[in-house]
Amino acid sequence: MDRPVPKILLLSLVLLGLSIGCMPKRAIAEEFIDCLIQLNATALDKVGSELQRIDQNLYAVEAKLLKLEQVIAPALEWQEKEMVELVEEFDSGSHSTRVTREGLGEFTNDRYKLTALEVSVYGIGTPDQRSSTVLRVMDLTTKVRSGWEAVESELTARKSTLEEHRQAKLEDGQLSASTLVNVIDYAGTWEIRAIDSGTYSISGPGLGMDKELTAGAWTYYIASKETIPADAQSVPLRRTLSAGFDLPLGSLKE
Repeated sequence: MDRPVPKILLLSLVLLGLSIGCMPKRAIAEEFIDCLIQLNATALDKVGSELQRIDQNLYAVEAKLLKLEQVIAPALEWQEKEMVELVEEFDSGSHSTRVTREGLGEFTNDRYKLTALEVSVYGIGTPDQRSSTVLRVMDLTTKVRSGWEAVESELTARKSTLEEHRQAKLEDGQLSASTLVNVIDYAGTWEIRAIDSGTYSISGPGLGMDKELTAGAWTYYIASKETIPADAQSVPLRRTLSAGFDLPLGSLKE
């Protein structure tokens, strides 16, 4: 995932174009921007950790699917072969065949074991000829037994959910980083007003969000390095910069 422009470069660009006025306000702008950068850096670290966790879970699910296929593929081939042989062997009636308990040991690995493998053909030689199969598997870790299609369906759905979640978190991180750069582009237009000796109001374009950047307002506390949204527009901007994570309002510096 692309990381945001390094903090030093961002601050240098801001200082070159910043025309806030007196030095104290310029210093406040620098500190405020630094807090936003720290917020974004923390968010991207959490995105990276989340992606790592998702990737680990994806690997585990894909490994289970592969293990399942290893025992199911030969079992399905056996059923197809036996179905043909039953029709060739018998001219009429209904007949079935199954793998013995000892034979089922051939369809196993360190994760799954077949517990039932059968095939039946009914009404051989008639227009109503039909067939049915039984293929049940046991998860050797959980000892749960079920039809193989249910196991495959559950694992496939789990994989799809993880892939969707991974893509969503990746996009959250990318949007967070690009939004930060765009916010800083507006730094020279912000209004910085002292509320008291330790508290400042920072407002103007690029400090809010409603699908795209809008005007917004923040409150900055010098002592605690807190940057707190001060209106409805700045709340979703902070959420975007946080990549959707619930991060603390205070300073994120170590």
